[in-house]
Amino acid sequence: MKILLNIFALSIILTSCSKDDEITYDPSTDEILGKWTKTKVVENYTRSGAQEIEKMDNCQLKSITEFKEDGSISEEIYDYGDSGCELKEKIYDFNNWKREGDHMYYFHSKTSNGEAKGEQEIRFQDGKMIYVNEKYSMSGEKINVYTYFEKK
Repeated sequence: MKILLNIFALSIILTSCSKDDEITYDPSTDEILGKWTKTKVVENYTRSGAQEIEKMDNCQLKSITEFKEDGSISEEIYDYGDSGCELKEKIYDFNNWKREGDHMYYFHSKTSNGEAKGEQEIRFQDGKMIYVNEKYSMSGEKINVYTYFEKK
């Protein structure tokens, strides 16, 4: 009798789990959506413990990157030119994003100079978006690079 009761309980548990219970991703609620401005870049040298911080100046803080719900990205990049701080020409033929998983996004961009594709780790903390990258110094020291953005 106990065996029959256990089989019955197990069949109820197995049939109560369905694909309808799975959590689906809704791109309209992604944290990346909206307009962002880059505020600083922090480089942490893993071996020496040194840290370099590049803060964006008033001209660079005018630059905006917008991640849209349709998967496109638009940018307004400001930098110094002949007449001071000015809006630079659009450099992308297209620029798209797609979420690949927790903290991972896939980007695909094309310019007149070529095409770039790849995954990017992005974290969100205290209303900031942080791009996480690695690079290496000339001496082979690993450098963790964190690029901070704030929502406009």
